[in-house]
Amino acid sequence: MLFGFTLLCLVGAVLTAAAEPKSYTLFHRLYSPTSPSASSSWSTRGSIEVGFDGPFATTADLQSVEKLSTFIESHSVQKDADSLYQVALVQGSQEASALPKSVIGFPGQVVAVRACLLDALIPGSYAFDVLGLTLSSNSSKAFVHSFNYDVVGITRGADGCPRLPIPRKGGSAGSKEVVTKVSLGAPEVVEAPRLRTPPRPRADGATGAEPPPKEKSFLEKYWYYILPVLVLLALPSDGGGGGEAPPASAGARRIR
Repeated sequence: MLFGFTLLCLVGAVLTAAAEPKSYTLFHRLYSPTSPSASSSWSTRGSIEVGFDGPFATTADLQSVEKLSTFIESHSVQKDADSLYQVALVQGSQEASALPKSVIGFPGQVVAVRACLLDALIPGSYAFDVLGLTLSSNSSKAFVHSFNYDVVGITRGADGCPRLPIPRKGGSAGSKEVVTKVSLGAPEVVEAPRLRTPPRPRADGATGAEPPPKEKSFLEKYWYYILPVLVLLALPSDGGGGGEAPPASAGARRIR
């Protein structure tokens, strides 16, 4: 009885720990690959609370600290053709000033898209950005395994940037607030490769596949068609039936 009660308490503690929401902080900046020193510093974009029902995540709430529209307007001058928009996800609470400028040794995960994609996030456009969270499949450690970021709802040109002019919805231009969607997903489980059995050794002892069978000759293929024709040609032909009748014998008498 005591063992069963203790086991129940342990299971309840594990489920309670897994059900606690996980807090993450979202940062962003403009990064210049050609001139890293000219890149902007990290700033806090918002925080994400991922709610769990047991080992499974059910909700993800994004609370914005800095509006993306404000970030786009304040950094429009710094963008160039090679600029990247970097997004970082760090578990727990973290100050932007404490983050290193280099992604080497970064305390979280960093993804990037071309900064020109932000030009499509204008008032009234069909474009919006998506933050995808991939969750761990380990039920005892519920956390965000990885994440991705993208701007969707646009037509891209050959250079990967939005094709101009950017289409807008009819009617009012709408709010200047950028719509950000958060999606939850499970990691893709890759099936283990199936091992094939090695081929059997050939009769001649050589390795590799058996050689294809030798192609049959014309006679070997069609002898059963040719044989009846040859038999018919070999049979003697019957005499003609249109000749004169043989003369009657001398001993034959005429009957009157």
